[in-house]
Amino acid sequence: MANTKILIVDDDVNICELLRIYLEKEGNVERLVLEVFPRAAVLKQKGVADAESYCKEQIKKVNATLLPHQRVNKIIVRDSDFDRTPSMKIKRPQMM
Repeated sequence: MANTKILIVDDDVNICELLRIYLEKEGNVERLVLEVFPRAAVLKQKGVADAESYCKEQIKKVNATLLPHQRVNKIIVRDSDFDRTPSMKIKRPQMM
């Protein structure tokens, strides 16, 4: 996966693959949302049992060092990766 974006948050170890980053609008408020896919092998090496809570805790640590407008407001930890093409791009939904 040469074009993979990696989220590095714990001891310079790549613990989550960043799948999507986008703004979610609720009324007049925009929120920064991350969708991540935990790297199971790395988390297993670290002895982490609950990947979702661990990733969220690491994001909270990073948020504490950022200005309010730079912080991640929501994190979605996916159980599976998106469907991908042979060139590792995310497949778009097929229209019938």
